[in-house]
Amino acid sequence: MISMRLVEAFSEQIAVITKKIATDRARLAKLQGEEAALCGIEIQTLEKLLTEYDAAQNALFAADGRAVETVAKFKKWRTLVLECRRLKEEVASLGPPLQRAEEELALAKHAVITAQSDLSNHKSRPLQDSDYPTVEETAKWNARSELLEAVVQARISARTAKQDTFGELSARHGTAARAFDSAAFTERVSRLPGPAAPERGVGELNPVSESPV
Repeated sequence: MISMRLVEAFSEQIAVITKKIATDRARLAKLQGEEAALCGIEIQTLEKLLTEYDAAQNALFAADGRAVETVAKFKKWRTLVLECRRLKEEVASLGPPLQRAEEELALAKHAVITAQSDLSNHKSRPLQDSDYPTVEETAKWNARSELLEAVVQARISARTAKQDTFGELSARHGTAARAFDSAAFTERVSRLPGPAAPERGVGELNPVSESPV
C-alpha cells in the first residue's frame, strides 16, 4: 500500500544524512576548537536524526504490513460470512421437507400397525358364523386374508420408503447443520477487532453466527 515515491523519498533522505555524517566526520578530523565542537554537535544531531528516520521508516513498513494483513483478513472473513449464509440457507431449506418426512413416516408407521391389526383380527375369527362353511364362504375368507396381507406388505413397503426418505433428509440436515456450526465458529474467531465493539469486531455489521438448529 505504501507509495514507492514515499519509500524512495525516505531512502534518499537517509542516504543524504548518511553521506553528510561521513563528510562531517572526515572534516572533524581536521578541525580544532570551536569549529570542532560545532562540527561534533552537528554530527550528533544528524546521527539522532538518522536514527529517527530509520525508526520512522521501519514503523511505516510495519504499519503498511499490518494494513495489508488486515485487508487480507477482512477478505477471508467476508468469504467465511458468505459460506455461513449459504450453509444457513441450506439448513433452513431442509427443515420443512425434513418435518414433512417425519410426519409422513409417523403416518406410514401407524398405517402399518392398523393393517397388521386388521389382518390379525381377521385371522383370529376364521369363519365364526358357520360351522360348515361353504366353498364360497371359504373362498371369500381366503380372499379377504390375501387382501389384508397384501395391504400389510404394501404399507410396509411404503413405510420403508418413507423411512429411507426421512433418513436421507435427516442425514443431509445433520451434515449441513454441523458444517454451519463449524463455519460459524471459524467466522466468529476470524472477525477483525473494531474500536466501537472490540468483542464483536467489524463482523458486527453483518455477522452470521446464530445456529439454525
